[in-house]
Amino acid sequence: MSAGSLEMDLMATGSAISWLAGLFGTGIDEAALVALASGVDPRDAPLVLPYLSPGEQGALWDPLLRGAFVGLELGHGRHHLARGLVNSIVLESRRCLTALGETGQFGREIKVAGGSAADPGFRADLADAARRRVAMPGGHHADCSARGAALLAALAVDGVRPGPEPASPVAEPDPDRAAIWDELWAPYEQARSAIAQHYHAAASAPRRPDQAGQT
Repeated sequence: MSAGSLEMDLMATGSAISWLAGLFGTGIDEAALVALASGVDPRDAPLVLPYLSPGEQGALWDPLLRGAFVGLELGHGRHHLARGLVNSIVLESRRCLTALGETGQFGREIKVAGGSAADPGFRADLADAARRRVAMPGGHHADCSARGAALLAALAVDGVRPGPEPASPVAEPDPDRAAIWDELWAPYEQARSAIAQHYHAAASAPRRPDQAGQT
């Protein structure tokens, strides 16, 4: 977030989906991974922290965060790992949307674009977790980032507000499923805090002689 503007960057969430899909091997691309996740109850997945870039530039702005899978069991399969990663992206999006909402300048509808957003299950999860309507204007290939930047510029310069948009698929929040994401939030935050403490302690620890000069 910078002076005069509002911005949240989740860093490598799309790359994380590509990475995990690549580990699964032939026949699984990003869209297939997100679809695989949609068949699993969010509460049945291991906890995943998606900071694979590494670091976070959203509501936390912590360059020392690293990714992690927590609570893995022999009974977990590819679909559980996929669901855990999707859970983490939804929860991090919720964190950023909450921070943006506190500014008083954020509306009740989220507009999304990109590969993950093309999956109706992902949009439903985001709507439930954020308690906001989620729309995908213009379909899978719409460049919402460019359009959004242009609309913000027009509003800042001339006070021009956008007119109505063509109809698009909309996911409405479900109160019952929203409670699931509230349930997932506390353990997610506990894991993130523990991982953050670990890496912050490691970064501040004195270097061994054999590490001198390393970057």
